Amino acid sequence: MSKNEIPEMLLRRLIEAGKANDFSQISSVLTLQEQHDFGYIMRLRPESWFSVAEKLSKEDMVALIKCLTITESIYDDWKAGSVSPVIWLFKNLSSREPELSNNVADWVLANTDNDYLPFGTMNLGAKSLIQFSQFKKLSSERKSARREAESNRQDLAKERKAQESTHALIGAVKRNDFQAVKALLAKGADITAKDSEGLSVLEHAKMKGNEKVLELLKPKGSGE
Repeated sequence: MSKNEIPEMLLRRLIEAGKANDFSQISSVLTLQEQHDFGYIMRLRPESWFSVAEKLSKEDMVALIKCLTITESIYDDWKAGSVSPVIWLFKNLSSREPELSNNVADWVLANTDNDYLPFGTMNLGAKSLIQFSQFKKLSSERKSARREAESNRQDLAKERKAQESTHALIGAVKRNDFQAVKALLAKGADITAKDSEGLSVLEHAKMKGNEKVLELLKPKGSGE
């Protein structure tokens, strides 16, 4: 059999184990050799599992999801992380049986050690849907707070840079340094700023009489 396929006999054994709903003996469902040989099914492409899901009743689907959740946590060769078949089976179940999928999600969260089950995204360590909702909200609030803090930091940095540029602008005007004035204006220097004597950048430029600098400092839309 191709390693892109899931043996029918294996599926039936896993489904029956899931239906028994007693996972204390799950380690004996497959021999150690079978656990090793069939570990590949946990990393098959989603299409393979979607195909399987289409042929299963909702009862068989739930049983298979439960069994695979447990076997993944206890069979060494069945670790699958973000490509676990539980994710693909759960997606199919969610589209078919939304209300039932909530109960299954609650069960999977309570019994998995895979951070990606059952949704395919990080479950944040939640052990129930209620807890997941709470953790998700808290995570969203923290992200929002970090974004706001970063935005404030950037605004302060821009303001500080503009202040430094404004201070340097007066010196550049006094030196009639056209290129420096041009560069400092590009950095956000404020042409309305005044020095300790109350003289503005423009007033300094007028005293120097440098037409090129005055042209740079002319307010936009001004006819002066």
